[in-house]
Amino acid sequence: MAKTRFYNPRFLMGMKDKNGQTPELFFTLGNRGSGKTFNITREVLIEDYILKDRKVGILTRVKDDLGKVAEGIFKEVLHLYYPDTYVEEVNRGKYSDIYFVSGEGENRVRKHVGYVLPINRSYQLKPISSTFADCDIMFMDEFQVDGVESNKNIVSDFISLHQTVARGNGQAVRYVPVILASNFINILNPFFVALGLHRMPPDCKKYRGDGVVVEMFLNEDVQKLQEMSPFNRAFAGHRQLVSSNNNEWLIGNNSLIAKPTEEWGYSHYVCTLTDGSKKFGVRRYPNSGIYYVNRSIDETCQYNYNISLDGDLNLPMLKKATMMKVLREAFAGGMVRVSDAECKEVMLSLFV
Repeated sequence: MAKTRFYNPRFLMGMKDKNGQTPELFFTLGNRGSGKTFNITREVLIEDYILKDRKVGILTRVKDDLGKVAEGIFKEVLHLYYPDTYVEEVNRGKYSDIYFVSGEGENRVRKHVGYVLPINRSYQLKPISSTFADCDIMFMDEFQVDGVESNKNIVSDFISLHQTVARGNGQAVRYVPVILASNFINILNPFFVALGLHRMPPDCKKYRGDGVVVEMFLNEDVQKLQEMSPFNRAFAGHRQLVSSNNNEWLIGNNSLIAKPTEEWGYSHYVCTLTDGSKKFGVRRYPNSGIYYVNRSIDETCQYNYNISLDGDLNLPMLKKATMMKVLREAFAGGMVRVSDAECKEVMLSLFV
């Protein structure tokens, strides 16, 4: 039986941006089980940095994760390649310290190798930025989520956190690359939208922007193994497996624009969204669970919401209404469709 080939991060780390310069943001997306996290950890974080006495930063979404992040990143690699070493994470309240521990008794060595940094506490880390002046690279695994993003300000918090780390050692700005990895979940994730990456061509495999590069790949060896699994065969066709095995977006940009079909079933009018002089109607199709936004308005509907400050002052703001949560969850679950590009931009402005 042929040996399974796993992900090699060397191509990504050697990519140049559109200006031919070294980027600082490295995105990699591939099918589940392809070895992204394992080999980025082994070849980049450990071999290129930790073994050369350079510190690493592991990013996590929320402070509540502290104390249980480092093991998930390093444990398997250390077990297979450095069996005499284990990882230890010490929660400091605002962040964690990461240690590699080896030996026993008098020969025990405890080496500080980096930090776990919660993005949603970037403002608490700013006053202690000098603590992280020796952090030379950061890594965020699973930067996308299947569902509603818990941190609405994740991009601005991420930027602030990077600014906190990328200083010190006598420099106002240091080069601190960030690797962000995930499966194909939501092309409308906050990072992609903020960087304009959601507009990449559907068949794009490599992308070079200004200071940012993206690698999207399909590990066919792993794909075949996944398809042979009895468990996966039982769930063949489920959107989760199709996405994780075939690199199809769970929530895709192109899938937003559509026309209602018979399969959607009947619909009922939910509410009107007002954006200045423009109005959009929202309908729900109970049989399929889809919410559809177009320009057809039911003037008799009593539920009318402003989606911008330019709207009718007598109307309530959508962001303060329960309907906002309903539509946000539907959008995050891939259950919102729109009639045209402008309706799509309205939805993007609300939810990403």
